[in-house]
Amino acid sequence: SMYAIDRFASFRTDWEEFYKNGGIIIADRYTTSNMVHQMVKYDDQKERTAFLDWLEDFEFKKFGLPTPDAVCLLDMPLEVSEALMAERTGKTGGSTGDIHEGNHQYLVAVHDAYEELVERYQWHRIPCASKDEFSQYTLRTIEEIHNDVYQAVVNLLP
Repeated sequence: SMYAIDRFASFRTDWEEFYKNGGIIIADRYTTSNMVHQMVKYDDQKERTAFLDWLEDFEFKKFGLPTPDAVCLLDMPLEVSEALMAERTGKTGGSTGDIHEGNHQYLVAVHDAYEELVERYQWHRIPCASKDEFSQYTLRTIEEIHNDVYQAVVNLLP
């Protein structure tokens, strides 16, 4: 609820007028991050669905926050994410700074939850890595990912 209140306060004080006058808002996470990190606390599918229904009502109806016109999930295979985090941790000689990054089970649960959210809300899945003929992953370029994101949202632009 505290994150939702923060989003509401930011909306009302910082960007509501801009948005209502036709401004385009691009957000890194927004309500979608809250969805995934809270829903993984529920093992029961009915409880997950009930939570998502509650969250939609709370943030989009009661608080009046704008419902996203599109969500692009920048999808990185979990094994690639973990390898990149391990490399980053190894270079710094310490923690990555995120308590969840070291918890493999939590990362699996979050990745699985994203799958559920993509299906429920028809998000655009943008792959950030591709497999070669030897089943090895290669990171896609920023330009390739950008082009996919652009194609996913171009029809929403004025």
